[in-house]
Amino acid sequence: MRSSVAEWSGRERKGNAARRTAPASSYDTVTPVQPGSTRAHDGSQTGRPLRDTVSGQETSHPAADVSPCSRGRHRDRRGTVGVVSPPEPFPAWFFRREDPSSDAAFYGPPRLVNHIDDGAIAAVGDLYAELGVDGSADTPRRVLDLMSSWVSHLRSAPAELVVLGMNAAELAANPMATERIVQDLNVEPALPFDAAGFDAVLCCVSVDYLVRPVEVLREAARVLRPGAPLVLTFSNRCFPTKAVHGWLAADDAGRCAIVADYVRRAGGFSEPQVSLRTPERDPAGRPYRGDPLHAAVARASSGVINSRAQPDR
Repeated sequence: MRSSVAEWSGRERKGNAARRTAPASSYDTVTPVQPGSTRAHDGSQTGRPLRDTVSGQETSHPAADVSPCSRGRHRDRRGTVGVVSPPEPFPAWFFRREDPSSDAAFYGPPRLVNHIDDGAIAAVGDLYAELGVDGSADTPRRVLDLMSSWVSHLRSAPAELVVLGMNAAELAANPMATERIVQDLNVEPALPFDAAGFDAVLCCVSVDYLVRPVEVLREAARVLRPGAPLVLTFSNRCFPTKAVHGWLAADDAGRCAIVADYVRRAGGFSEPQVSLRTPERDPAGRPYRGDPLHAAVARASSGVINSRAQPDR
């Protein structure tokens, strides 16, 4: 039997039976923040400050902060995350958000900040190098970075890096980008590219904001060359007012299950491989205290998907 999102989150919270049919307003309390955090006047949550990479100053603007989406973490001894079968179909509340206002307005102010810590950033770069999608590849690579910003976390620049995101100023600041496209994937999930034109599609710590993720990933399958990787990386930090309720209701294992399910529903990919990329212990042998970094990697099937995005099911 498939597990419900409420059952995923039951490891940490009570009242799951009520949440199965709860209205969206009841999810105001499912996003714990750090001790000492506050809710700003606009409804966003403030947690640890982020540092602007240009000025070097910490910012307290509520929209420039990301808060832990969950206190829970799930790892096995090998660092591989267990995958639970998500529900079919998605519950009606799953893709609702606390802040349903325009994403264009929310992401309008440029934020030249990192949304995960240095350890998680290094894990992203290590994964990209391991998969051969950065400048270390033996042959030139054309890479698409979805929901991108001022940095793509690649160790070295690929031959071509197309960055697609919400903020033109952030994309303009990306030093590796060779092409920049401003597009809101929640409004228009169809990608403006020909089929089979990319050697990799990346999406770093942003899949939690998609309200039409299956359509977006179906498009990713269409634009990837056969055998090329789709690389989705994610953590437990987010803008909680813009993350979908299904994401906020789940713990780490549940989020891994959600992402894997998105990929399966999209079609056109191999079975996604989901893993924890950050270590269990720091160099001193103590339990790892940094941001966890999970990854889901799948490869485009040999048959090219030519159809454009269809509505999520």
